[in-house]
Parts: sequence; structure tokens; C-alpha cells
Amino acid sequence: NYEALSLLIESFEKRLLSAQEIAEYEAIRDEAIEKIGSIESLVDTAKREGKDELLSKYSHFLVKKDCYSAEALAKLDEIYSRSLFELDTYDKNSSVEDIQAFVFDRASLMSSVKMDKIYTDGGAVSADGSLVAPEGYSPIENGYVGAVYSPGGISPESVLTITHAEPEEIADILKKAAKKKHIFYADGSVVEKSISKKIKNCNVLAAIDIDLGEYMQNREYTVSMLLPESMDISEVFGIVFVRDDGTVEFYDVTVADASIDFTVGHFSRYYIISEGRVNLWTLIICLCMIVLCEIAVFIALIVRRRKKNGEEGETIDLGAFIPFALGVKYTPRGGVAAVIILGALTAMLSSAIVYLLLPDIAELRRKIGARKMHRSVPEIEPLHEKEAPCFAPCAAHNEISAPAEIEMDAYEAESEKIVDTENISNDDTLEFTPLSVPLSSVSAEEAERLMSDEDAKNLRSEEIDVSGESEGNKKAEINIDTICRMYYAGDTVTLKSLKEKKLVGPKVGSVKILGRGILDKPLRVVAQDFSASAIKMILLTGGEAVLSRKNISKK
Repeated sequence: NYEALSLLIESFEKRLLSAQEIAEYEAIRDEAIEKIGSIESLVDTAKREGKDELLSKYSHFLVKKDCYSAEALAKLDEIYSRSLFELDTYDKNSSVEDIQAFVFDRASLMSSVKMDKIYTDGGAVSADGSLVAPEGYSPIENGYVGAVYSPGGISPESVLTITHAEPEEIADILKKAAKKKHIFYADGSVVEKSISKKIKNCNVLAAIDIDLGEYMQNREYTVSMLLPESMDISEVFGIVFVRDDGTVEFYDVTVADASIDFTVGHFSRYYIISEGRVNLWTLIICLCMIVLCEIAVFIALIVRRRKKNGEEGETIDLGAFIPFALGVKYTPRGGVAAVIILGALTAMLSSAIVYLLLPDIAELRRKIGARKMHRSVPEIEPLHEKEAPCFAPCAAHNEISAPAEIEMDAYEAESEKIVDTENISNDDTLEFTPLSVPLSSVSAEEAERLMSDEDAKNLRSEEIDVSGESEGNKKAEINIDTICRMYYAGDTVTLKSLKEKKLVGPKVGSVKILGRGILDKPLRVVAQDFSASAIKMILLTGGEAVLSRKNISKK
């Protein structure tokens, strides 16, 4: 710029020397002032390049505006507009290094505004936010179409990829883990026997690798992904992650149309598993072949008997062949044994088929009963249409509450008000005091850290069951996160309501509440038994854990 300025001044000096009139001299002067002023200084260049960089960054983030909440978008707009205003305040006396540092700082500030969700490249999103597969969808070649949801927890620099991988010989590892009871939930608790049994006999549909790049955080993420039409997902009941030591982490999934949703705390290789079903075609073909063999043996016996009777000149009495299976003397030697063996095989295979079909028959009967009940009971609106869970992939992500980290800060601040730790001697004991502002959500791990087992036991209330709800003879266990999905904030959970919602069987007389997953609403839970972690989660979210005792005087 300095060299161009020098050449320009030199050319105008020559023109001024050759000017003959004052008007010509003034015209050359005005032209020189205009052109000299149009040449940028280094400060002007730095400001222009800084504005271009901020605009590029801002435009890049606006492409993903559907992934931001309304508050995050407003904050992004404010940072960008204020940055342009403050950039214009730098004058020719400013340092170029200061301008560059300012632009870098504001670009980093825009990158710090987190998104609520992120989609994979190549997929489309409908107006209601659901995933749409592209034409010729093939996850093996182009990866899966999916999305990750985590309110205020996804960096705008992240790139989501969900790729297909070969399942390898994972079925044997799952069987060994199920046999040794080495299958756990993410919180470390052992899965139920029913799930362990399913995993032992499961089918591995696919292996998937999920990656968010280097911007992963230590928090929960809800993943939603489309599966191809060629994959039967009707029997999918979960995904698993195999640890290095051979133990297995199990995660529940929600199946809807052609997509599955699940919540994980880390991204790695997961395996989609479905319930194993015995292929009955082999048994049916074998049974048909045996029946055909029986028919062929029976016809051969009849032909042989007719031939023998024809040689002896006797009439043929077909009635004599009816009791052939009883071993009467008219049948050829060895025929009875062959027919009995084939008949026994047919009966055994038929019994085996009936035995294998018993679960399907029971499921069919349950569905028929549910349909009859559905005709007489008004339809209840699903919970997710009224309030969106904390990490659910729905349209209400723009109204999601603050992240759990802010809640924990509030908890620590409240704890400082309750207990003065500096003035407590070694002989004193601390007692837990409920917070004036309960947590909006708490996980099982956070509850274990925030409250002791003794405090949980002391804060639990009791009442006598006078309703007769606990008159059954069966016991059941249910996790608190399962209850959370089926009840609204402030509801009272009782054994009767659990039966009405089909969460426990009709003959259950005692239910135990277990702590697992996340509880994000206050509930009043009345049950016959609680685990310590369940009581802590209920109390920390502002609920009440009530231990129900049987009415002995009534008996």
C-alpha cells in the first residue's frame, strides 16, 4: 500500500507542474485527494478482513439455525452485531495485532454458543423434525441418517457421523456375559433376568460407530437413527456396548416406524440386537417329509398285502390294515416298528412346534385382551404430547430447561447456605436438609453423590395401607425412570395406578422401586419397598417417597 501511495503522489506532482490554470490545478488536487484517500492502510485491511471472517463464521452457524434454541440464536445475533460495531471503533492509530486478536476472540465466543441437536449429512428433516431417508438409502455405503439431541450441549463445530460396521463374532461374547451375569445398565446396576435371557438368545442386526469428533462432552446424548427397510426392527429391544473386559452395557431403545431412539453417555461402537426367533421352516419341512414317508410306508403295506392275498386267491380286507400301528399279525415284519418310529417323531416335532409357539400364542391373547379393554376405556393421550422429556427428539427443544450443570451449581450454593462447614468440629455430624429449590432432574449417580443412605432412610415417610391394594401374593420391581415416562409432574404413584398403566401384573401385591436413569419431575411415590438410590432421586427432585405398610389390624 505504501509503494502504491508513493507512485500515486509522484504522478500527481508531475501533473500539477504541467497545469496552466487555477481551475486545472484545483481539479488535479481534488482527484489526488480522492484517490489517495481510497488506498487502504494496514488497519483498514485488518478491519475489512476481520469483518469478512466474522460474517463467514456467522453464516456457517446460521445454516444450522434449526439446531439452535431461540435463546441461543438471539445470543448469536447479539455477539455478531456487537462485534461489527466494536470493530468500527478501531482507528488508524490502532494496532493490527489488536484487531486480529479481537476478531479471534469474537469468533471463539460465537463458537461457544451450543446447539440442542445435530444431524448427519445426507439426510433430510421433515417439518415436524422427524428424519427422512434419501432415495436409495444404503447405510452400508453412505452411513446412517440420524440425529443427536442434547439441549445446550453440542458444539457448532461438531460433525455427526453414524457408520455401518460388521457385527463380527459378538453373539458368543453376549452369551458368555449373560451366563456370567456380566450385563449392566449405564449406571452400573445389573439388568433384569428377562433382559439377560433375551440377550442370551438375541440376534445381532448391525454394528454402528457413532462419532461427534473432538467436541464430545461428559453428558447424556439421545440418538435417533433411521434403519433401512431391509432390516426387521419389529423385534429390536435394545443396543449393547462391549467393554474391554468383556462385560456388556445395555441400553433400552424406543422403536417408532423405521427409526430407533436411545440415550447413551459416550460414543463408540454399539450393536443393535433383536429377540431371537427359532426358524420353524426347517421343522415344518422335516415334519412334512416324515408325514410323506408315513404315507409311502402305508401305501407300500397295502400294495404288499394285496399282492399276497391275490396269490393266495383271498379277497382283500382293507379293514385289516386299519390297526396296523398296533402290531397285529397281518402286517409285514418291521413295518410296525417303522411306522411307530415315524409316528413318534411326528408327535415329538408337533409338540416341539406347539411349545415354541406358546409365547406367540400368549402374546396374541394379550393383544386380544388389550383390544377388548381399549373399547371400553377412553384413549389416554400419550405423555410425550403434553410435555417433552429432557432429552427427547421432539419439536419442543427450544423450550428445554437449563443444563444439569447449572442445577448442580444452584445445589452447591444452597448447600452453603444450609451448612457452615468451617465451624464444624470433627465430633459433629452433618445432617441432610432438603433444598428450598429442588433439582429439575437428577441421575442415579448424582443422587448417590448428593445424599447418603442414612439421610434417605430418615427422610422417607410411612403410611398404613387401608385400601387393600397390597393383597396380592406376587412381588415386582420397577425402575424410577420407567415410572417417570408414564406420569406427570406432581402425580401420585401407587400400586393401583401401576396396575392400571400395565406396568406391573394384576396379581402383584408388593412392588419395589429401583433407582436408574434420570428423574426429571417431582412425584409422590407410594410403594412397599424402595432402593436407597430411588429414595434419593425422588427426594432431590422435590417428590415424596412413602413406604406403605400392610394393615395388620384389618387381618
